[in-house]
Amino acid sequence: MSLLRLVVPEDVAIGTVIATMRAADGDESQEVFYRLRGESKEFALNATSGEVTVVLGLDREAKDSY
Repeated sequence: MSLLRLVVPEDVAIGTVIATMRAADGDESQEVFYRLRGESKEFALNATSGEVTVVLGLDREAKDSY
């Protein structure tokens, strides 16, 4: 499993795709599923496409990292 860290401006618009995960599976099924590590209300991850989307506003004064 790989870890990815992103820097996202706090004024990013809700609905913005901030990353798209890509992976390859060497077995026959070729199915890859993605998940966020830990709980997140601010971001959504499409388990099949790998798109990470901002779903709540980000506020650095309230929380300095997500």
